[in-house]
Amino acid sequence: MKIGTREIGPGQPPYVIAEIGVNHDGEVSRALELTEAAAKAGADAVKLQYFETDRLLSKASKLAAYQKAAGETDPVAMLRRLELSLD
Repeated sequence: MKIGTREIGPGQPPYVIAEIGVNHDGEVSRALELTEAAAKAGADAVKLQYFETDRLLSKASKLAAYQKAAGETDPVAMLRRLELSLD
């Protein structure tokens, strides 16, 4: 199998995917900084989370304990802050 020009499979070096998740805080510039840092650290690819809050979360959703402890008050507002646009 190939990803780009890179052979993937037995006898090949590991293909490293850096998980950025929502650590970009919904900011494209932060996502790009994290992508550059991953590349400098030797990652072959990055994975971001893309979602649309209204399609992902019910308005009846509750915060998890760790989210409350971090000062969050509204799960919908929290996720909206973490959205990236397709642009």
